[in-house]
Amino acid sequence: CAQEIRKYDGLAALIHQLTNQNEDVQMNAAGALFNCAYTDSIAVEIRRLGAIRPLASLVSSPNKDVQANVIGVIMNCAAHDEQMRVDIREYDLLKRLIRLLASRSPGVQARSAGVLMNACLNEDNKEEVRLLEGLKPLIALLSNPKRD
Repeated sequence: CAQEIRKYDGLAALIHQLTNQNEDVQMNAAGALFNCAYTDSIAVEIRRLGAIRPLASLVSSPNKDVQANVIGVIMNCAAHDEQMRVDIREYDLLKRLIRLLASRSPGVQARSAGVLMNACLNEDNKEEVRLLEGLKPLIALLSNPKRD
């Protein structure tokens, strides 16, 4: 399915829909990109098509479903693309994602932790997370007995 979306320039269209003012459109576009980004080459293409800017802006969305899907796209892209890991740091997302570990949304928490894990495949990000004292909230999240 992801290859078909790519074949018909659907990735660019989905990325463009991230800037739509309708939160349902944002949520669904991010959800589709989240699913597509499981593939290495597509994760790289999502970043190459300029997704980081609208994704970074939606990390702070007040809509937790939009936020969870957006963070999921970043998480999957960071798992496959070193430049996305660099972009995460350059767009100052590490600090924001560390803060989101305290979100009331379990999906936002889990995906924020996933981004941090993938981002830390980059040594500079690993050091930045340490300097931002991100290990303490990560450990607290993992130690929370209410987590499934």
